[in-house]
Amino acid sequence: MNKANYNYLLIFCSYLFFLTTAKGQLANKGLVTAASNGVPTFIEFDDKHPAGSNDAEQVLLSNLANNNPLFSFSKTQEMIDKLGRKHEKYQQYYQNTKVSSGVYNVHYNLDSTIAAINGDYYPILPMSVVPILTEAQALTAALTAVNAQQYAWQNPPTEQWLRTTTLDSTATFYPIGELLIYPISDSLGNTTYPLCYQFNIVTTQPFNSQVVMIDAIQGGSINQYSTFSSAAGDACTRYSGTVAIETTLNTNSNNYELRDATRGGGIVTRNASVSNSIPNNLTTEFEDANDMISPNDWTCVEHDNINKDNAALDAHWAGMMVYDYFKQVHNRDNFNDDSNTPLNIFVHFQGFFGGVAAEWLGTSGSTGPEFFGIALGDGNGTSYDPLVSLDIIAHEFGHGIAQFSSNLLPSNTPNAPETGSINEGLSDIWAAVVENWVVVNGFNGAGDIDKDVWLAGEEVRLDVKAERSLRDPKGFGHDPLSFPIGTSMADTYNGSFFNGLRGKSGVISHWFYLLSEGSAATDEINDDGDPFSIQPIGIEKAADIIYLAQTVYFTPSTNYIGARQATLQAAKDLYGRCSIEAETVVAAWNAVAVPTGMTSGGILACGLNGNGIYDNSKNVNFEVTDDIIWSDEVLCGVPVIVKENSSTVFKAGERIFLGAGFKVERNATFRAYTFECSNAANYRVSTTETTSNHINTKIANYNSTPNLFPNPTSGNFTITQLEQFTGGNIAIITQVAGHKLKKC
Repeated sequence: MNKANYNYLLIFCSYLFFLTTAKGQLANKGLVTAASNGVPTFIEFDDKHPAGSNDAEQVLLSNLANNNPLFSFSKTQEMIDKLGRKHEKYQQYYQNTKVSSGVYNVHYNLDSTIAAINGDYYPILPMSVVPILTEAQALTAALTAVNAQQYAWQNPPTEQWLRTTTLDSTATFYPIGELLIYPISDSLGNTTYPLCYQFNIVTTQPFNSQVVMIDAIQGGSINQYSTFSSAAGDACTRYSGTVAIETTLNTNSNNYELRDATRGGGIVTRNASVSNSIPNNLTTEFEDANDMISPNDWTCVEHDNINKDNAALDAHWAGMMVYDYFKQVHNRDNFNDDSNTPLNIFVHFQGFFGGVAAEWLGTSGSTGPEFFGIALGDGNGTSYDPLVSLDIIAHEFGHGIAQFSSNLLPSNTPNAPETGSINEGLSDIWAAVVENWVVVNGFNGAGDIDKDVWLAGEEVRLDVKAERSLRDPKGFGHDPLSFPIGTSMADTYNGSFFNGLRGKSGVISHWFYLLSEGSAATDEINDDGDPFSIQPIGIEKAADIIYLAQTVYFTPSTNYIGARQATLQAAKDLYGRCSIEAETVVAAWNAVAVPTGMTSGGILACGLNGNGIYDNSKNVNFEVTDDIIWSDEVLCGVPVIVKENSSTVFKAGERIFLGAGFKVERNATFRAYTFECSNAANYRVSTTETTSNHINTKIANYNSTPNLFPNPTSGNFTITQLEQFTGGNIAIITQVAGHKLKKC
């Protein structure tokens, strides 16, 4: 960690931690258990550090914004998990202007007290939120950035219209610009906060939906990404054996349609071959598509035809199975947890990638009516059959869950280089989970024997065994069941194939495989050369962990470090802080080499005239899970002193580094101990108390013993060179208590 980063930590955290609450019921400061560039990403509350208020907005303001009146938080979502606990999502605002990706989650205990908060908070310095560009000017810039041949609301837009400076009232589905603050971080961790208009631009030539950010002060596009989540190349089958499906009788034609009215808002499977330019008309019914009809005789003889109409049966049944899994296992109603929303499935769609694709369709209402669904191609007949298999439907449905649970960005962008890959990896995980659930419960037909939970597209690839492997992401035949594999992905963070949207996605999907199934051997080695051995917890427990993490802890900009933090917390919630499940989550992340996220391997803990990472003139607990706490005069720039009559606790996941200048004053108490799930306990220093319980601990990993002076003492004492202390428990016993200062 360079000095600039340390200075940033000190400056920001003095701003963060030490101002008193300014309004309403006081809210206490919690335990910071994870941080990124000095900004807390996870704060916990306990008996010693209660939230102080059940007003979630006040707790957020106190712990994050020091009650600065320019900041506010607004609740956007609420859910109850399977343990009966409430979780809420809050959107950050600055001067009543939305901060993009500024989402913080609030988690409650069963007694409705606040247990923890986590998310992404942006400490914006004073800035103007008054735009210079008008919304119409910004829209013209957005259209220039998209540069499509045809837009969904006009066919096509005219040059005269493009030069219009006022909103066109005749455009039925005119895009509305949302004014917001859009944080942009560079490679050094520096963040700027341009004021932007955000547009959702839907195009029909080419078929796409893009979010475009236009600088509201200087003009020009600063970012854009697609909101359609494509799984191009995913493989599928037209055969899942003989299965039961739900259909609906059309009394006008006396035929049955592939419409299931028994599940939520309905599952509707339609034939898109008549158009292949969906959605020309942006309606929830996609009127250009036709219903698949039959006198309720859905036999292979009738539908295994030249048009491959049996693909519609696979897709419809798969939609039912995916809905049932999330409803029965996670009590979730559909992709958006709304029982009134239909799931639209469109087969025979050749409008993109030559039909070799499956795509989640999800747009916001700013362009007109919202529309959601899954579009499935027929393949190309040489390397792919129709892309309608169970795992593909579950994969695309997973994109819908990502959109509505955490709004996780569907594309990698310069500002969020991992979110799209995590989004894709999550969808691969849900494909495996749903497929496993269906096979284990025997919901697939007796003739369906080709499903392999840990392969994607294994049933329909015509030229290779499968498209992807969660078991062997690189796909070079290490997995005898999956050779050869069509797409190679990374199995190690920053390792081989860790590039592009799909390549990076292999890390989280392989992590999930290791968590569920364990490692095949005790001496497996990742791309960093680190050996690992993982004991499995089973796919059902692993699915519960990732579902809870995704739905209540993930945010729009969650990266791999954030995913590690979120899944560890979810495992603690479900199975206990020191459970085998929580330890295995960490072990699996270590196996795929995802770091804990602390800059230069830790968090700096310093004191600077009562200001710093912690205010050492008061009783303070400071915790960082699964990493190092550094406290050193050279790094901090000042001596690190635990003040007289105060009590300070350091808790770290790996070790605690107390370097030159560390000092504990008279009548002060200092305790340092590692994460409670390790074999370590307390390291205690006190000038007034005798320590009686000595349990082995690990403070550092060096060879020399520390120098403690004066010895004996009845007042202050100083510890030097503790960075070279080999380990074991030490206790400082004062002469006041009848003992000399000594090392135990």
